[in-house]
Amino acid sequence: MFGRSADEPGAIWPDVPDGGLIKALALAVVRPGGNALLIDTDNRSGGWVRLEEAVVSGRAFAVEVADSIFAGDGDQPERVADVLAFVNDLRHEGLRPVLTASGRNGHRHVFCRVPQERLRAGLEERARRTGLRPVRTIRPPLAPHRLGLKVALLEPTNPWEAIAALSRPLKECQALSPRMADLLRHGDCAGRYRDRGRRSALIQAIALAAVNAGWAEADLLDALLDPGNAAGEKLRRRRSISSAREYVRHCWLKAQRRAERVPPFDGRDAALAAIERIRVAGSHEAWSARASDWEVLQAHLSVAQRVGKITYHADVRTLADTAAVTAPTVTRANRRLRASGWLRLVTPAVGAKANVWTLALPGRLAHTCNTLTSPSGGDEAECFSSALQQLGGDLWRRIGGLGKVAFRIWSLLTVELPRQVADLVRLLRLRPRTVQLHLSRLAAFNLAVCDGGGWRRGPADPGTVAQSLGVHGLGTRQRWRHEAEREAFRSWPSPWITADGSSNVYIAERAYP
Repeated sequence: MFGRSADEPGAIWPDVPDGGLIKALALAVVRPGGNALLIDTDNRSGGWVRLEEAVVSGRAFAVEVADSIFAGDGDQPERVADVLAFVNDLRHEGLRPVLTASGRNGHRHVFCRVPQERLRAGLEERARRTGLRPVRTIRPPLAPHRLGLKVALLEPTNPWEAIAALSRPLKECQALSPRMADLLRHGDCAGRYRDRGRRSALIQAIALAAVNAGWAEADLLDALLDPGNAAGEKLRRRRSISSAREYVRHCWLKAQRRAERVPPFDGRDAALAAIERIRVAGSHEAWSARASDWEVLQAHLSVAQRVGKITYHADVRTLADTAAVTAPTVTRANRRLRASGWLRLVTPAVGAKANVWTLALPGRLAHTCNTLTSPSGGDEAECFSSALQQLGGDLWRRIGGLGKVAFRIWSLLTVELPRQVADLVRLLRLRPRTVQLHLSRLAAFNLAVCDGGGWRRGPADPGTVAQSLGVHGLGTRQRWRHEAEREAFRSWPSPWITADGSSNVYIAERAYP
């Protein structure tokens, strides 16, 4: 049976819960590095303060819950039975919900750790039907009520069981090696990093392990800010979350450079072979109807090849920079590539975390991929691969440049071996007239030359031609703009908090640029 509300006769709970328990429960649900919002007696905002200060003050406070936490606010006493049934359903599904009496008679709060984004979205929809309002900002379990009303844990009644149910397990991220997981959890007990700037070297080693394990930068930040991981003690002593984020970003970029120079051995060769098979299969596909799909697929292949993994993080802006297209173009192309079977979305983007993608072969090509060969062989294949590195060049932009179809034709031309128009038509699945038109445009800028044997690559440099067309620098400016947008997203201040006169504090939707 569930316990009774703290306002109901016979409810047994201390008048003032222990501050250490309140802090531990708050840390179990708050977003990593998050602060606390003080709540005045008139239900207005009292300002954001450090979580520790809010606990010591003894005042009512709310926190922004972590992405993997479902939080529901039930303020309809007549629907308490529906809320209890919802909690029982969660438990039968293998989850560990925490039910609390939030103060007023019949008011309930429900917390549950649900790492899977799709499952969490489904729970939010079910919760609305039972009278629970999903929220992202809420008073954590046992946090004081603004009017001094009593609060209580109803299920489980043991606070340490509630802390265990809500705390973030390390296995939510892709597992580190046993040695590195132990290093993250317990710190440098063996003194291995004592002579190398102990804590800095320790965090850098964990950052490299996280990169090799396929984590996102935000995953590393979350793990280091987790009070249960001793390796992040140095980071948690920093004055602000922005300072900690900058430090982790520096370590992350350094680890990425190290991983590219000295990649991990396990599975990398197999991943690169699979990436090449997908690239070859894509070269035999007809992309004329949606040319941007080919460009975005090549950007995905480039990111996957750089990290040496079939499953990887890739945000829209990075893909747009790689393919020299706009971010909305990438979004639409991603949707079509998923529908056609070239991509699978493993984990949707949440907050500052990028999408996690997996490259795949469409089912209709899976049984023939081993018989497909590259459109170029020998030295030609090397030339084609080298040309793909210039996919994001300014010259090949659609607006002001020569376009991606011209790039695909130019990438298949070599200096030594001439190409016939019929060969290009067959390889690119384009109409002869279209190929002739783009070859003429390439020839006008000396990027392609025609002799008696066919078409060859011309001596002109694409960068020089881009300058003559006035498009040189467009890619750099786009990358600057995207980086400014990322920084604005990361540093966007805490959202406005409004009160509607009821007993609930809710968070306004962020208006990110």
